[in-house]
Amino acid sequence: MTRIVHIVGNAGSGKSVLALNLSVALNQKSTDVILVDGNLYSPDINHYSDISPTFYLNEVLEGSQPISRVITSHASGLRVIASTMEREHKREHYDQMNSALLQLMGKSEIVLVDSFSHSPALVGAIHPRDEAIFVTNDDFAGIVKSKEFIESLQSKGVQVIGVVLNKRGKTDKKSVEAILQKRVLAEISHDPKLVDSVNKKQPVYLTHPRSSMAIAAADLAQLLGTKK
Repeated sequence: MTRIVHIVGNAGSGKSVLALNLSVALNQKSTDVILVDGNLYSPDINHYSDISPTFYLNEVLEGSQPISRVITSHASGLRVIASTMEREHKREHYDQMNSALLQLMGKSEIVLVDSFSHSPALVGAIHPRDEAIFVTNDDFAGIVKSKEFIESLQSKGVQVIGVVLNKRGKTDKKSVEAILQKRVLAEISHDPKLVDSVNKKQPVYLTHPRSSMAIAAADLAQLLGTKK
């Protein structure tokens, strides 16, 4: 059965980079995965991965293309559905997003979604049966915002698997888990290699496999690959 897993978090948390590298890690570990750039208002996957799509998710939401025609292959073999930026918020696209994702059921083991950063759009797009991994920067303001965001997802019925602490600082891991009431699945420190990989438009998992982000992606891929 296909699992739909959203990578969510506040703006600037690094969720798009994590989503890309986690998808590549899953693919490299022989898990059949499709990465979907579901953030219509700030899509980043296309810029980070050096792909050249012919069609985009936006066209599926408009009804001009079927989901099967918007799947692009990355050089690593990962299948990607990219998005282009929409300058005005269309409420109907929030609801259509869920229908589009459901069309991918049976086409892969995991559909990994780089999802909306802000709660109103995400709550409209995400299905109660979906899962989520929450990415937060390791600072007090980010953690406090994350608590509210996680609670809003859980009130809808979404299973929040756990939290990734990005840009790791000095916050005590157990304190973060106590505040968010979620297990910290991975901790990612700042690494200049990540900047290098972004400039190269390639996943750091491939360019620098011993980097903090790559190791976190590998650990999360192992977790998702064994959770049936």
